[in-house]
Amino acid sequence: MNDINISFYHNNAQQLARQYQSVDFVDVHNAWLEHLPTEGWALDIGAGSGRDTAYLANTGLHVVAVEPAKAMRENAKAQNDHSNIHWLDDTLPELKQVFALQVKFDLILLSAVWMHLAPSHRSRAFRKLSSLLKPNGKIVITLRHGECTDGRIMHSVDADELAKFANQFGLSYQLINEPDKLGRANINWQTVVLHLPDDGTGAFPLLRNIVVNDSKSSTYKIALLRTLMRIAVGHPGAVIDQSDHQVELPLGLVALYWLKLYKPLVDKHQMQQNSNSSAGLGFIKAGGWCELTSYTANDFYIGARFESEQLGKQVHQALKDIRAC
Repeated sequence: MNDINISFYHNNAQQLARQYQSVDFVDVHNAWLEHLPTEGWALDIGAGSGRDTAYLANTGLHVVAVEPAKAMRENAKAQNDHSNIHWLDDTLPELKQVFALQVKFDLILLSAVWMHLAPSHRSRAFRKLSSLLKPNGKIVITLRHGECTDGRIMHSVDADELAKFANQFGLSYQLINEPDKLGRANINWQTVVLHLPDDGTGAFPLLRNIVVNDSKSSTYKIALLRTLMRIAVGHPGAVIDQSDHQVELPLGLVALYWLKLYKPLVDKHQMQQNSNSSAGLGFIKAGGWCELTSYTANDFYIGARFESEQLGKQVHQALKDIRAC
């Protein structure tokens, strides 16, 4: 959000808060409430009057509320003094304060925010949002269509753009069309629900039995099957070529998902390769995997960027070692 919009929301905080509070959370967001998590962490970006933040906190969620307009944020904080709410002064696309918390979210809500974001910043913003999700987490983005004549800067929005980003970053996509809840005839809305598929660690007891008791060949076959299934769910557009008998995928993508799926088993649970405890996993080597122990599976995703050249080389080496297996 640029300075003009932040100033507008700051200078008109009380009037806008009355407008937002005149409509109930359930009335505004009824179309996607089935996706509301029952526990965990939520991120409300552009929290405004705090209406949505308060509702989420009252359901038992821990909520990080981001609002860059000082008067809006302070008024909302004063009206919503809840132990489950943590208020931040932050903006898209950077979200520096949010990332400093080192929290992954079950729900990320952007209600009437996306149109304030310049198109040139949206790919970066989407990449950052997707990296903040827990497995099975949801991003809900409401899109405002219609002219704005009050001085705010609003850019055109397109649900197809979000569908493209969803495919690029491995999220599923659902579109819901809605009327304006304030009764404005020249304004209509769309809600996009984006879902990050679970990484499959819930199947750990079965996988542990296979890894400990079966041969290396069987272990790698089940790992490859899991990897291909996750790619099929999260990246159907990644297919390079296909025929009646085979499908061609980028080998780097297969290695990336292999890394994501094996990491919780190896790092968290200290898994051995098989019943022979002296036989280690062939892809766990110095210079690659062994240098990534301080990172989790959620840190590795399409579009991820690494702060140091050394870390990038270590990730690259880990993927090469996986490929070699």
